[in-house]
Amino acid sequence: MQLGRFQVSTLRPPPILSVSFNQDGRLFTVATETGYEVWRTWPLALVRRRGELSSTKTCAGADVTVLPGTLARVLILPGSPLLVLQGGGKEPLFPPNKVVIYHDGLGCPVAELEFG
Repeated sequence: MQLGRFQVSTLRPPPILSVSFNQDGRLFTVATETGYEVWRTWPLALVRRRGELSSTKTCAGADVTVLPGTLARVLILPGSPLLVLQGGGKEPLFPPNKVVIYHDGLGCPVAELEFG
């Protein structure tokens, strides 16, 4: 079976830290050292790319500062614009015991869970 090659960029791509599919297999996320990408599986297409998650944004009336760093995993919550982010890699965006719920449409975190 021949699969077509989908070239994302001509630049040297950042290393991929994880790939995760949603429950029905229609979408998958790719966590890299520079951010994350959300892809549709059929037809193969990039839905959203967020790189360099570092800025101060206003989210729900409050200023939220996100420091630069890398993600180990990005998971899609079914039927919503919410993503679960876990820090990891060379310079983790979040501590290893923290999970952040991120609203992809607003571009900011909406909840944090810290364990331990």
